[in-house]
Amino acid sequence: MRLNVAYATGEEYAKQAGVSIISLFENNAEFDEITVYIIDNGIKDETRNILIKISERYNRLLVFINSTDIYDADKFKSVGNYSGIIFSKMYLHRIEDIDKIIYIDCDMIMKSSFIELWNMDIEDYLVAGVRMPTPIEYRKRFSSGNDEKYINGGFILFNLNKWRNYDVESRIDIFMQNQNEHEYIEENIICSISEEKILNLEPKYNLNGLMIAYSSEQIKKITSENYYYTQEQLDMAKLSPTVIHFSSEIYERPWYLNCDHPFKNEYLYYLSLSPWKSQLEKKHISLITKAKKIIKNKLPFNIYLIMRKLLK
Repeated sequence: MRLNVAYATGEEYAKQAGVSIISLFENNAEFDEITVYIIDNGIKDETRNILIKISERYNRLLVFINSTDIYDADKFKSVGNYSGIIFSKMYLHRIEDIDKIIYIDCDMIMKSSFIELWNMDIEDYLVAGVRMPTPIEYRKRFSSGNDEKYINGGFILFNLNKWRNYDVESRIDIFMQNQNEHEYIEENIICSISEEKILNLEPKYNLNGLMIAYSSEQIKKITSENYYYTQEQLDMAKLSPTVIHFSSEIYERPWYLNCDHPFKNEYLYYLSLSPWKSQLEKKHISLITKAKKIIKNKLPFNIYLIMRKLLK
């Protein structure tokens, strides 16, 4: 059985991608083949060679694809604070001879196998992913109106056969032509054009900082969501995650020395298996992050909720 996975990065997150790839290989030994496609947005030759050696160590295949060969970077230049490379995942159907692929952000590590996910029947769906708790005003502006079908773009299983037959590139162009602002990101486009053809995965496939820091009811209050994962589902995900997403919330990321993330030791373990072992970066925690931590720990949640909005 062959597993297809994709990452997209330049030099700035190539080390994190390498650590993530190690965790992928370590937890998916039962696959006969694993092919990792890296959408390369300026990775240095030295770093590229390190990544190749990692894949050779596990007897897996690494394929570099120049970012300009898979998507039109000029089309996505002015999109808020986001690098245009995040939009490349929408064009993974241009990779030939594969019918499905898992896209993974560089700031994720794997903790268990993808066998169950890979064998899942997604014939009727374009994509599968974990629901993203998103403020209501944002969802109304960009999604199809179904809150339950708004997924996080960091981890997506693409049904490439259906994606190709869906005339997705025309749909992307139409979406962008209808937007007067450049505040959207790739998950807005994916969720909007996929409409009802989205399969929600269990939160264990994308356990992020928000899920760790808050209860299910608190998340619904933060985002004005009517529906979200139950507390039992979140607890199960925290107890046995398949994918840990080190997105920033009130925690620092684990490649920084001052990280206080509850799962930082999981990342440090896979870092220790990499050529970058013990190479942690220095970073000052922002005043906003510090303030969020203090008021969350010291004040009642309803007051924290008000203060949180003011701190954005």
